[in-house]
Amino acid sequence: MRVGEPSETALRVALNTVTSGGNPAWRPLVPSEPYTAACIREHSPRAARMLRSWRNPVTRWVLYGLREHYFPGSALWILLRKRAVADAVRAAFDAGIGQLVVVGAGLDSLAACLCRDRPDLRAWELETPATMMVKARGLSAAGGVPSNLYLLATDLGTVPLTETLAAAPGFDPSQPAILVAEGVLMYLESAAVTRLLGDARAALAPGSKVIFTFMDAAPLDNPRHPAARAIRVLESLGEPVHWSLRRGDIDQLLTRHGFLVSDLWGVDELRQRVLKPLVGAAYRVMEGELIALADVR
Repeated sequence: MRVGEPSETALRVALNTVTSGGNPAWRPLVPSEPYTAACIREHSPRAARMLRSWRNPVTRWVLYGLREHYFPGSALWILLRKRAVADAVRAAFDAGIGQLVVVGAGLDSLAACLCRDRPDLRAWELETPATMMVKARGLSAAGGVPSNLYLLATDLGTVPLTETLAAAPGFDPSQPAILVAEGVLMYLESAAVTRLLGDARAALAPGSKVIFTFMDAAPLDNPRHPAARAIRVLESLGEPVHWSLRRGDIDQLLTRHGFLVSDLWGVDELRQRVLKPLVGAAYRVMEGELIALADVR
């Protein structure tokens, strides 16, 4: 991410989420909410023009075709990933957890939607100041920031998570929480990932849960794999990927930091859990990212 500028990756993911509803078959995967589109418009005039282009019936299918040609299945993976993470967070709330911490929240609407629908919950989003400023303007334009959602502008590269949460209004470290880091760890150096996991364990009470995504190193060995091409595009946008891990190594990493892996989801798992029940068709989905769910021991 370029210093002092809102995240370009957060913008691209938000555009994917909002505009994928233009494909009628995928609409069950796209949440109905006003926040993401408002955040896109507040990002920049360029972002607002991009949104209009994606929503224009004349240019929409050209853009869809180009995206699927160069990055086949990437758009659908993002939708499946977001739906799976949202379902897991709701399941944790239904099980009695009442606090949500979203690290690197970007322009995602998960916390805003949950706080809007469930006033008994509390959530804290952590993001860099430039991106969080866009998020705050977007939520305000879409009806206001829910009173139980706290937007924390911080830089986890310099400010430890433990310090941020210790100063977070209303956060209760003695009560379980669910921490989400979706599409974040891949942009950190290995040492920063280690530090973040250690801080998360120190900050969270027993009974807490963590959900995070990470790049699977295996497909990246092939420079022609769509995931490897996507990484080169991210680098050209000033947001290079620094960290990846092979699927078989995640259990050891999380155990070392005091977590117990409960699930690990890739394309095959999300086809069964999300795609088939909601869409009922076998579309192509890009491999390359995995979702880990773990409990605080």
